[in-house]
Amino acid sequence: MKADNKNTKIGILKTIGLIGLIVWISFFIIDFSLMKHENEPIFCMETGVDDGGSVIYTGLGYVIEKVVDHDEYFNNGNQVFIWNIRPWFM
Repeated sequence: MKADNKNTKIGILKTIGLIGLIVWISFFIIDFSLMKHENEPIFCMETGVDDGGSVIYTGLGYVIEKVVDHDEYFNNGNQVFIWNIRPWFM
């Protein structure tokens, strides 16, 4: 009886982990596709940077940066943004 109960708990934990992974991957794919089309991500928290318009969006395990291209801005006067995506720890 105890072995069946233990296997049931392990099965439930695996199912919850799999559902969590699927949700995380879907959040990441949605935010990544929005970033590719230069729209704001929806599953991230916004953090402003005091350098003239750059914004950092923090998601679940990843960071999306919308950074002002300073070379383009100072040379031509155009405010162009560069989009980057990276993990939290970099």
